[in-house]
Amino acid sequence: GYSDDDPELPHVYDSWASRIHPDDYERVMNVVKAHLEEGKIYDADYRHRHKSGEYRWQNSCAQAIFDENGKPIRMVGRILDITERKRAEEKLKEYSDNLESMVEERTKDLNQALYDTESARERIAGIIKAVSDGLVVTDNFNNVILMNRAAEVLFGVRFSEVIDRPIDFAIDEKTLREKLINTYEKKNTNYQFDFQLPGDDPEHPRIMNARTSIIQNSDGEKTGIVTIMHDVTHEREVDRMKTDFISTAAHELRTPLTSIVGFSKILTNRENISEEERKRFLSYINNQGVKLANIVGDLLDISRIESGKGFTLDKSKTDICEILRDTIPYFQEISLEHEFEVVLPDQSIGLIIDKEKIEQVLKNILSNAIKYSPDGGKINVLAEIIDKDFMLSIEDHGLGMTPEQIEKIFDKFYRVDASDSAPEGTGLGMIIVKYIVEAHGGRIWVESKFRKGTIVRFTIPC
Repeated sequence: GYSDDDPELPHVYDSWASRIHPDDYERVMNVVKAHLEEGKIYDADYRHRHKSGEYRWQNSCAQAIFDENGKPIRMVGRILDITERKRAEEKLKEYSDNLESMVEERTKDLNQALYDTESARERIAGIIKAVSDGLVVTDNFNNVILMNRAAEVLFGVRFSEVIDRPIDFAIDEKTLREKLINTYEKKNTNYQFDFQLPGDDPEHPRIMNARTSIIQNSDGEKTGIVTIMHDVTHEREVDRMKTDFISTAAHELRTPLTSIVGFSKILTNRENISEEERKRFLSYINNQGVKLANIVGDLLDISRIESGKGFTLDKSKTDICEILRDTIPYFQEISLEHEFEVVLPDQSIGLIIDKEKIEQVLKNILSNAIKYSPDGGKINVLAEIIDKDFMLSIEDHGLGMTPEQIEKIFDKFYRVDASDSAPEGTGLGMIIVKYIVEAHGGRIWVESKFRKGTIVRFTIPC
């Protein structure tokens, strides 16, 4: 957790609990109680009072740690500010409710228009065209009796070609056709399902959500079905990113925690440990603790960026070449299979920068260069003055990236390789690097060829 007054310091339980919104308090306390007493997963969304007095939505997911007597002594986990997500969900729900209301209103008009004159049909058709989502109306025999322009574009047909014909003629895609017919046969209201349509990129199809509503006449008899089709590609992508991030964060946190718990258990339970073994085990614990700190640091940094608080830069005139000379040897020692070729200007280069933040940039880029060239090889580091900018180029000769991967390299939670055997990382490093560089008035970009290697360049004004 974190304190509203100081995000870097943990706070006590009572302080945290006292800031929970009264309407959410009992529910959150029940979740905590179920976790402590029954071992159920602690994962809760709730409103929490910010120091400004505003209530902001948070999602907390944590695991209790118990002492040897089974008494809970602390909670370890993470808290995410999900205010923007909640607001987006409220807007989406409002839009969905409004859309359903629109469909309901137009359905009432349709019930009258379908049994009225042709002029009434044209009037209703004009109203339907105003709906931006795809809309199809079918009768009890699954024949198309109305289709708006958006649906024509989705299915690639003209309404005039399929009017009064079975829905089969309107849809070429076999899977979608069977799903719609199966849905129509159930004659259900508010039946929903997702389906895919080809997008601009063959590898990234559009995801559509279809919702059905039954049409009834004045006697309450079912006379047809209205189907609304809404593009939910972005929503599903957000859901996927959230799932990927939770999976990645859990994996990245579990690995060092397992090592820390394992070696600390050995130190606690074994009495005949030599001094050499003790130092080695403590070294393992320290290294894994540093990894945990780095992961938590990335999460805190991205939280500040997302919340709009950003970084507080502590700038001073600093020799960038000195920072490079201090940083690169560390990577030379931990990665003996890589050969570092470093070219620095003879003279010092004084920049007005935040030294710690720029060191973070260098360490992240050099770490990526090593991770994504697993077979070793040369890593070139070139520092130079271009016009009035200092420019640093870091080049590896490893896995490289495709053009599609390059486009996403600065996306939140994106990792070039997200498989189980991929290099560790949360997928937050490069977006934090980009933010730091741009906060210094510079820019950063990536050049890469698949299986040939990658060059990361960034500039900072002199």
